[in-house]
Amino acid sequence: MGNLKSLMHFAGFAAIAVYLAFTAASIALFPGSFGPFNHWLSDLGNSNFNPKGAILYNAGMTLTGFALVPFFISLKRWETPELHRKRTFTVSRVTGFLCAFGLMFAGVFSEDYVIEHQVA
Repeated sequence: MGNLKSLMHFAGFAAIAVYLAFTAASIALFPGSFGPFNHWLSDLGNSNFNPKGAILYNAGMTLTGFALVPFFISLKRWETPELHRKRTFTVSRVTGFLCAFGLMFAGVFSEDYVIEHQVA
């Protein structure tokens, strides 16, 4: 069980590394220049704007969401018996799970699927 706990804590760092690596690769394949002043991050996942790198960005979003789920599960160990802290951790973990699933689905339903992407 100790190895599983270590793996779950490592998942948070892995999520950051995966997102940064896939985003950097997608930016490298973006035609022309990519910058925050003239593009949204989700433009990296749009196959019309980024035909060669969109799949990488979308895969990175999905994998990052998957990596965040065990990370938020691992936060259980920091929970205390004090009611107000227990509630705060519960709200934080539930919000984290929702964000992780939103990230996964934003990768699955990229900007190419306009209506679904706006919901994700």
